Amino acid sequence: MIDRELSKWSSILLALAYLTAFMALAAPLGLLFGDSPLALTKGGEIWSTTLQQMRFADASFCVAVLLLPNLAWVYCVAQIITLAKRFRSGAVFAAHNSRYFIRIGGGLAAMGALSMVVLPAIASFLFARGAAPWLADMPLWGLIEPDLFMAGAFFYVLGKIMQRGAALEELAELTV
Repeated sequence: MIDRELSKWSSILLALAYLTAFMALAAPLGLLFGDSPLALTKGGEIWSTTLQQMRFADASFCVAVLLLPNLAWVYCVAQIITLAKRFRSGAVFAAHNSRYFIRIGGGLAAMGALSMVVLPAIASFLFARGAAPWLADMPLWGLIEPDLFMAGAFFYVLGKIMQRGAALEELAELTV
């Protein structure tokens, strides 16, 4: 039996998921066509350029690195889309749904890790290629994404709890 209220909320979740996936992929690609600056600092001195002013290979590398955390997010969104479709069809408390929560947790943790390497990867690459005059300052605390790791841990643990609950329910059904 399909719950109309649940179906409505699942449809809203689906629409938001598709929108955020599109935005996550479009944002870094928009840098190629806009004039947003890419700026690095060292000791208070600012070096700035745009992707259009870089060599094509350098600009392509920067966009690829900027896309990495977004691809992890798109992976999470794909899991959310699958869950929303399952919810809409009435499969709410299915044991199989725990896998999607675990995957979302892993995707969020990967997004956090990838977000931490974006600045060092771009700055090191541009310096090594001679496109930037120096290696930028990178304060460690500014690179850590604890919110993404916490969200990832939450979804992962939630998925594991759901798996354990399904196993206990199955065990209870076998016990007479």
